[in-house]
Amino acid sequence: MKAVLFLLIISSSLLSPLLAQSALEIRTSAPTYPNYVRVDDTLKVFSNELSYVNGVKIKDQYSVAIPPMEEDTVVEFRLKQEIENTFTVNQDRAFILAEKGLYVFFADSVDKVNTQSVLVTRKDFPKYKSLFELMRSLAYITNDEEYRAIWKSNDSLEAFGGFWLKLGKTEAKAQKLIKEYYQRVAYANEHYSSYKEGWRTDRGMVRIVYGKPQNIKSENGKETWYYTIGGKSVIFEFVYTPNKLSQKTYILTRSERYKESWYSAIKKWRQGIL
Repeated sequence: MKAVLFLLIISSSLLSPLLAQSALEIRTSAPTYPNYVRVDDTLKVFSNELSYVNGVKIKDQYSVAIPPMEEDTVVEFRLKQEIENTFTVNQDRAFILAEKGLYVFFADSVDKVNTQSVLVTRKDFPKYKSLFELMRSLAYITNDEEYRAIWKSNDSLEAFGGFWLKLGKTEAKAQKLIKEYYQRVAYANEHYSSYKEGWRTDRGMVRIVYGKPQNIKSENGKETWYYTIGGKSVIFEFVYTPNKLSQKTYILTRSERYKESWYSAIKKWRQGIL
């Protein structure tokens, strides 16, 4: 059964001044709004005043999260967004977004402060079945040479399998590594997707490389993850950073202190240690 997503457009005149910047709200028939919809999901727009809303498809210019000890000098959601196409959506009429990507809806073409976004994904999301996506999400545990070699290979499937066999030493161990890695990718996609797929976000990166935190605390607009690695405490702090592209963005507070634990976690993957 296809999911039905309801885009509830609320006039800013009906909101208190504190809520004015959230005049566009997405609600679904599900108990909680998902981090994404799939290309075959049906959407509907409801409005108390408007007969239609505007929509744009944003070009994907967003990168994979960089290692936690490196300074991230580019704030992606503050970049000038490149629009691939524009459209309007009529009130109370079902429609489908047939191409995957980030779509942003707004009530006024002049004032785009009040926006709401929808990340439209492949049908197999949050899991990946295509070789393209499986290869792409290897970015965290491959070095640059390996990553390029897989993409440039005349037989990418063989190169992909060869990489995992190199790590696992045996086919059985390689299969276990593949299963664990892509379970983490799927979890990240399911829970951390925002204006880009979850595996490409800061939280997705940490979850994939380090695994499940031993404890998580959420308070005061922050999410804190606790690990014990090699007998040492490692703590990651993610700051809730809503923006025009997504209300579900968390940004990692980066630090040089993560260097040791990062290389240790990568080394385990490279040695085939789960």
